[in-house]
Amino acid sequence: HVSVSPIIVSPTYYGLVFDHLFHSDPLFLSLRLSTLNMVFYECLLTAKNTAHFNTLTSLVKNVSHKVVEGGGIVRSIRNHGIRDLPHKFRAKFPDTQGNRYYKKGRFISIYYDASPLTMRAVEASISLNDCVLRQTHLKTRSKLDFVNVRNEKKNPYILKMKRQEEEEEEEEPIEGIQEGADA
Repeated sequence: HVSVSPIIVSPTYYGLVFDHLFHSDPLFLSLRLSTLNMVFYECLLTAKNTAHFNTLTSLVKNVSHKVVEGGGIVRSIRNHGIRDLPHKFRAKFPDTQGNRYYKKGRFISIYYDASPLTMRAVEASISLNDCVLRQTHLKTRSKLDFVNVRNEKKNPYILKMKRQEEEEEEEEPIEGIQEGADA
């Protein structure tokens, strides 16, 4: 059995260095396939406002290790603090003081790149934690997503550049006609 250490490298690095291992070992082949379709996710956690700092730290570390072991990259972790909830959230189990309903919660965002299989593993590990009231995974969009779109009709940046070129072309013939009239 071969153990894979959680090293953060790009998928092209795997392809160049370990190419001979990928063809011979099914573990490396599955690792290579999982790194090819990396998706940028935002995991928004709503935790109990009474959760201890060490519990939340171990939760975030556990999620980070799951992502890295799955070949992903954790980009950022953000604590939004304790905020009022839109309605009472019910925990799976009552805490040591008997509280089961919460009017306030701690919001934490974890931004990471990973395969969909890794995202499901992260969801499963979070759902086992009793201090988490709700979790939401979002496929985050960035400006670079629009740049990679192949359909020019749906790409706002290409459309903007085409409009600017058309405006410049409309201005040039008017200047050309005036110059031709002077000659």
